[in-house]
Amino acid sequence: MKKLALLATLVLCGAMAHAQQTPQTRSSQQEPDFRPDTYAAIAYSESTGRIGFAWAFETREKAEDRAIKECNAGDARVITWVRNGWCALAIGDNGAYGGEWGASEGEARRKAMNLATYTYGATNARIVCACNSEKEEYYTR
Repeated sequence: MKKLALLATLVLCGAMAHAQQTPQTRSSQQEPDFRPDTYAAIAYSESTGRIGFAWAFETREKAEDRAIKECNAGDARVITWVRNGWCALAIGDNGAYGGEWGASEGEARRKAMNLATYTYGATNARIVCACNSEKEEYYTR
């Protein structure tokens, strides 16, 4: 019995030593390709239809402030923001809109379209702006 316990202990110690020496890697599919803690935001003015957006800011507040400034309208307000991901704004022909965020561009776009269409009743909604927290990838209408 003592020999069995000693053998089990040696095997366990050997496995732990091997695990410590084996480098741990992550697949790029498991973790988004963004730096930690970068923020993006989209602002919108209902009265003017203007859009402002910001990306690659180190805080949510800075991203939101920049998006509102870029919108350049008195009634501009932040519609959506994101940390380490994407955000999108969808607007319908009738003026109804929705902004959402997601881990991928597709997820953010889909969520924004659903919010605008099914929650707020947007007709013929389309994505007018999408940006991510890390890169200068965006577009507007």
